[in-house]
Amino acid sequence: MINTKIKSLKRAVTLTEILVSVLLFALAALPLYKAISSTAKKEIYQDKVATAQRILNVFHQEIQNMPYEQVKLLNPIDGNHKSPPGTFQALLEVSEKEKDFNFTAKLEPEDVHGVETLKITAEVTWTRTGSQESKRTISFVKVKK
Repeated sequence: MINTKIKSLKRAVTLTEILVSVLLFALAALPLYKAISSTAKKEIYQDKVATAQRILNVFHQEIQNMPYEQVKLLNPIDGNHKSPPGTFQALLEVSEKEKDFNFTAKLEPEDVHGVETLKITAEVTWTRTGSQESKRTISFVKVKK
């Protein structure tokens, strides 16, 4: 009689082996995921810093290009003054749509060695991760000519 039982030489993959391989893949992918997510957080933060700095720079340029007497009437400076289209007012409208940037500025008249000046301090604040708040500030002087 001939032996009809044939031994199977093919070996199946067990559930344990599958679980171990998935676990090893997850452990290898975790640092990569953390690196990508932290890079994204830094990029978002840098984008917000750049936007805040742009708001301050445009404000500074606009105030420096306005006549002294007109700037003097802007106290308090809240961004609601009439400005040419496409300048600071337009920039504030865009930033208000995001509802993340708050702009404030204060104007202090000063007399420096008999020269009438206005010290202007502007600040942009925004929220970071959670409830932390970040800010950028600029101070400059407008001199009466």
